[in-house]
Amino acid sequence: GAFLAVDFVMVPHAGVEMEGVTYHYSGQAHTRLGHQFTSAALVKFGEDPVPLLERFKVSQRLETSQYPYRTATQEMIHTVNACRTAGVPIAGLLLDGEFGRDAAVTFSQETQIAVLIRAKASMTVQFEGE
Repeated sequence: GAFLAVDFVMVPHAGVEMEGVTYHYSGQAHTRLGHQFTSAALVKFGEDPVPLLERFKVSQRLETSQYPYRTATQEMIHTVNACRTAGVPIAGLLLDGEFGRDAAVTFSQETQIAVLIRAKASMTVQFEGE
């Protein structure tokens, strides 16, 4: 099977005014202002990734009853569940640390989907009280 890679893509703010922009914190030197999109792709060793979706991630300021705001972890879970519902075969998840390590591990245990999370060297992880 293939791994499902989920990440955020930032479209930088480029106009005089842009509704619902959010800040993007990353390894870059400057905090960027723009809109976030959720992207997902199937990744298999030795093959090109297969893009599955790129969806606008609703900011808190643009939230409506039809388009709810989701935290990074909630958005990841929503994306994985949508892919599973569509019948996408998922051997595991490839995630950035922004997706909430504790919640991602809990989700992995509940769904029996392996998860690989990119982590900073300073990150601490606790499993079953240890």
